Amino acid sequence: MHAHRKFWGSVVGLVALTVPLRAYACGEAAPSYFSFGAPTPAEASVGVARDAPVVVALNAYSIDDNPIYPHLSLESATLSDSAGNQVSLESSVWVRDDLSLVLAPRATLLPNERYQLSARIAEPSEPPPAGAIENDRLELSFTTGASLTPALALTGDLDVTLSTEQVPTLICDQPCGGPCRESGQHSALIAHVRLPALSGGSLERLGYAGVLYLTPGVPVAVGEAPFTGSVSGVRTSLQLTANASQTRDIELYAEVKENGPCFTLQAWDPGARHVVSLAKCIDLREVPAESDPSSEPAAASADDADSSPSSRACSVSVTGGGSTGAGPGLLFATLLGFLGVRRGRRSRRRLGRALGGSNDAVDATP
Repeated sequence: MHAHRKFWGSVVGLVALTVPLRAYACGEAAPSYFSFGAPTPAEASVGVARDAPVVVALNAYSIDDNPIYPHLSLESATLSDSAGNQVSLESSVWVRDDLSLVLAPRATLLPNERYQLSARIAEPSEPPPAGAIENDRLELSFTTGASLTPALALTGDLDVTLSTEQVPTLICDQPCGGPCRESGQHSALIAHVRLPALSGGSLERLGYAGVLYLTPGVPVAVGEAPFTGSVSGVRTSLQLTANASQTRDIELYAEVKENGPCFTLQAWDPGARHVVSLAKCIDLREVPAESDPSSEPAAASADDADSSPSSRACSVSVTGGGSTGAGPGLLFATLLGFLGVRRGRRSRRRLGRALGGSNDAVDATP
């Protein structure tokens, strides 16, 4: 999975959720038939955190050849306490190796209270494919405890290194990203952004979603909820694993180099019960002059350990209507990421004081 798209809705009656786009290539079938799998918490669980979402695994199947925006429709979803009082729910779809439906109470639940969740998937317009698990109803009861889910914690800061690289210039024939071909190469200034590790939240095993923004001169004011505003810059969708850092590589474009790059990270857990953000801006005037891109290729350094072609997969320019969602543009960028921004000929240097870091020495890697 290389892209994340999240859609919110208040679950009362019939609700259509647009399933997140991942890296579906042109012509590849995306899922269009769904049924319920195992829920978390499990049936009759006790001591459930009062702000924890209910996460239900989804069995997903393809019917159509190429549904660009597949839909999961819920006929109903209700959460009630023992007295029959209903709690409003927010719904979203969570993407990892598999899809999950997230139903998050809008209000903190009562302590030591028994709750009943009932949900049903709307009847599909097409018959289910052969061999599909047909389970369109969910009935779940659980009892809360007194505690809340732990807040998200960041370990470390945004750590940025720069390198000058020869990267391929790609030309793509279709709006959804492919087929693409190389048309020569160009010299580029690449920012390698190491993200801090995350822990805590509602369900660590499902990890976290997030966005890394690159903007000229000023960081994004993301606020305390997943940001849905418009941004003029580069937006990179993230899938984050608990207690693990990763590196994202982004080419710095002209306006960013003129005004100074600002990186803004925002991340959240399933149901967005907890949201964290972090920002860092760089004054390129304080950075040593770029090395000659025609120099010999550098040997791999320790900073390269967790950087891979897929770490470049989701950068996309957003100039209007930006949201936590991903559209064809993000799919386009995902496919570019698979082709990879080659490391080519480069020289890497550590940014020191300019980044507020403790190491202000130039990386000695030849």
